[in-house]
Amino acid sequence: YPNHKLVFLSRRFIGKEVMVMRELRKEMKRLGFGPFGGWKQLTSGAHGLLMLLTMCDQVSVYGLTTYKQSQIDQYGGRGKKTKNGNSWHDWKGEQHVWRLLHAMKEVSICSM
Repeated sequence: YPNHKLVFLSRRFIGKEVMVMRELRKEMKRLGFGPFGGWKQLTSGAHGLLMLLTMCDQVSVYGLTTYKQSQIDQYGGRGKKTKNGNSWHDWKGEQHVWRLLHAMKEVSICSM
């Protein structure tokens, strides 16, 4: 698609997002939540939400906390996958962080 403009997040910005997520996870642990799974990278939803928080005065999202604990991940029930993202992402930990941000009135999550 040669006529489509591509936009990328810089490594510096992604590094800041990771730092923010680490600090929010520490705060959740301090408040008694957890234990959280290990994670190697943020989900695309986390990147998007953290980016929007830097750009917008008000952020409302839907669906970031709706999957059930009994499912493997957010794709559970949509057909069998050959691999899941649990070794890369910590959806449960991100779910707690989104709830913290919602409680802090930093973001409105409509699926709680």
